[in-house]
Amino acid sequence: TQIQNGAGSNGCDLEITLNLSENTIETQTINESFCQGGTFELNGEVYTEAGTYTQVQPGAGSNGCDLEITLNLAENAVETQTINESFCQGGSFELNGEVYTEAGTYTQIQNGAGSNGCDLEITLNLSENTIETQTINESFCQGGTFELNGEVYTEAGTYTQIQNGAGSNGCDLEITLNLSENTIEIQTINESFCQGGSFELNGEVYTEAGTYTQVQPGAGSNGCDLEITLNLAENAVETQTINESFCQGGTFELNGEVYTAAGTYTQVQPGAGSNGCDLEITLNLTENAIETQFIEDTFCEGDTYSFNEQIFSEPGNYQFTVAGGAANGCDLSVTLNLTERETDAAITAEATTLLEGQSVRLIPIFPLDDTSTLAIDWQPSASLSCSNCLTPLATPEETTRYFLTVIDELGCLYLSDIRIGVTRVADDNLVYLPNAFSPNDDGANDDFRPFFKDPGEVSIINKFQIFSRWGDMVHTAEGVAVNSPDLAWDGSFRGRPMNSAFFVYQLQFTSADGRIKTRSGDVTLIR
Repeated sequence: TQIQNGAGSNGCDLEITLNLSENTIETQTINESFCQGGTFELNGEVYTEAGTYTQVQPGAGSNGCDLEITLNLAENAVETQTINESFCQGGSFELNGEVYTEAGTYTQIQNGAGSNGCDLEITLNLSENTIETQTINESFCQGGTFELNGEVYTEAGTYTQIQNGAGSNGCDLEITLNLSENTIEIQTINESFCQGGSFELNGEVYTEAGTYTQVQPGAGSNGCDLEITLNLAENAVETQTINESFCQGGTFELNGEVYTAAGTYTQVQPGAGSNGCDLEITLNLTENAIETQFIEDTFCEGDTYSFNEQIFSEPGNYQFTVAGGAANGCDLSVTLNLTERETDAAITAEATTLLEGQSVRLIPIFPLDDTSTLAIDWQPSASLSCSNCLTPLATPEETTRYFLTVIDELGCLYLSDIRIGVTRVADDNLVYLPNAFSPNDDGANDDFRPFFKDPGEVSIINKFQIFSRWGDMVHTAEGVAVNSPDLAWDGSFRGRPMNSAFFVYQLQFTSADGRIKTRSGDVTLIR
């Protein structure tokens, strides 16, 4: 409170009440920038570098007090731009008023043209495009023309066109046209048609043989006209002769037609000829009679006879029909006269008992007239003059049974045997061989072997062999001592007991004085 004496409007004192407040300094933040290499001015102060600055402006605040300004100042760099462009060969390129006529790399500075208001530095990569070339290979038909881009050509050759701005890069296009002229294509067709018929080609019908010409527009493989030469022949009806036969009482069929009588017939088969035309068949047909056959044959006694899958076991006359058995393919009527050949045989000799050293002729008896083709085998053959002749001379050193096997031209088998006894002049009692044995394990006569009166008078058994009546050797011992167990035969062959039968043996031994002696005979195996 203040008292101002006499200062009132009425000349009296003036009492003043002062209500006083304190205003703070006002603040302001300014964010600004300037271009690289330039300056920034604020309230008369010039700044050349980026940074944060403070200004105090006395009484400039809105409340009349001082104003404190904070300036955030940034420096903007020069903006850059790269442009890749090209121009056509022999032309030019313009950028911002500048014209370029050669390829290269160029730089422009556009003041204040940057997006930040600063300068814009442009790098221009400029290339020169060459003229584009194209080769076209075309053809036109003989007598015609070819058009390309409005130009018409009537002759074959090589031509050049320049099409402004037609290249893929926007420059000129230089076209090289290689143009050829196609000749008319020629075709030859050789065809035929059947006698009385016709032939059609491309809608035209021909009824006579000859040579014809057609021109088919645009039908050639090159798109030009096709000139066809047609050589047309007429095929005659083909003929065929068939000579056939059928069996008596039967029929013959040809192409579905059945014939029952001999004769000459004609058929026409449409389109069946080798040339595709009709086939005219002449059939010469004969009838074959039934064929007959008479057969005489013989089979062996006890055997069977086979003919046409039939088995016969008895002689006689047989008649039967063999279907299709004739040479002409018809039935065959067969008469078979069948006889049976007896196979009984015997052997005779002038004597059946000899003294040691004597011989006798063996004579077989057969129901055969011709013995020239017989297969003969005598066993044992050691004491015979021959083993495959009909009447051998026998000179046995001891009693021997001879077996004869004969096979005739039909394969019939004849069997017989004869016993020739031998009486020894001296030392007959030196060795004894039984005429029978029974291998039944009863302890008596269970094996067959030679027994010597005085074994000391025997040096060695050279061989002891036993044969079946068929000549098979069933036991042998060679170069063994008198008392060797290998001498004994137990009545088995190859490990299996043999059935009751009689067998022939041969014994050869050397006596103590060095003489070789033999014995032979037969023995009966009894089961």
